[in-house]
Amino acid sequence: MIYSDTTNKLGIVEKIDFLLFGSSTANTTEYPLADKAREVNEWYRKVMAWIFEYAGNWSFDDINYTDLPIARGNCTSGQRDYTFPSDYVEIEQIHYKDANGIWHKVVPLDRAEISGVGTSESGVIGGVVNQASEEFLKTNGTPKYYDKFANSYWLYPAPNRTSTDGDSLRVYYTRDASLTGTTSGQGGPFVSGDTTKAPGFNRLWHPVLAYGAVYNYCLGRPSLASIKQDAFLETERFRILISEHYARRKKDERSRLVPTRQDNR
Repeated sequence: MIYSDTTNKLGIVEKIDFLLFGSSTANTTEYPLADKAREVNEWYRKVMAWIFEYAGNWSFDDINYTDLPIARGNCTSGQRDYTFPSDYVEIEQIHYKDANGIWHKVVPLDRAEISGVGTSESGVIGGVVNQASEEFLKTNGTPKYYDKFANSYWLYPAPNRTSTDGDSLRVYYTRDASLTGTTSGQGGPFVSGDTTKAPGFNRLWHPVLAYGAVYNYCLGRPSLASIKQDAFLETERFRILISEHYARRKKDERSRLVPTRQDNR
C-alpha cells in the first residue's frame, strides 16, 4: 500500500479521507496533507515499536533501506571507545578483524561486571576483585569484550593495531525506520508530497497507519466519537495480528530430529 495514490484511490492518504469524509478525494482543508503525514509517521513509529517488541530472534529491517544494517569502520591502536551508528536501536553483534584477516566475535560485557571480576592472563573472566574499568585488560591486543556506554562502545582490550581498510570493525544492529520525513519537520518516513513510497514493513499491516491517523484526527472532536471508536478497534486488531505474526517468526526454523533409543534385546 503506497502512501498516496490519487489515480486508483488506494493509498494510505486516500483511505484516511474515505474513512473520515466518505470520499477518497483528498480533503486538504479539514485535514491538510502535512498533518496527515505527521500523524501517519507517529503511527509508523508505534508499529515499529510493536515489531521490535515482538521480533524475537528475527532481525527486522525496514525494506526501504538499500543496504544492510552493518556498520563498518577502522580501528585505532590503543583506542577503546567507538561510536555506534546514529540510527541504531539495538546492537546484535560486534566483530573485529585482526592483522591476519581473521574475524573475532566480541562478547558483550556490562561495566558493573568489570568492576566486580578479575581475568586470567588469557582474558577469561573469573574471580571477584575490585578493579577499575580503566585497568581491565589494559594491554592492547585482540578485543574480547565490549561494553555499551552512552552512544558508544568500549573494547577490552583496545586494539593493538590501526587499520585503514574501513572494514576492521563491524557492528551488526537493528535500526530505526527510514526517516526521510524528519528533514521536513513531519517526523518520520513520509512527507506530504510522497506518492509511491510504501511503509517498510509487511504490506498486510499497512492499513493500520490510516486507521491510526483517523483515530488521532478524531481526538477532541466529540461528533466523531463513533469513527474514533471504530478506528481504535481496528488499530488494536492490527496490533494483535502484528504481535502474533512477529512472535511466530521462529516457525521457519527446522526442528531437529532426535533419534529415539531402541531396545534390541
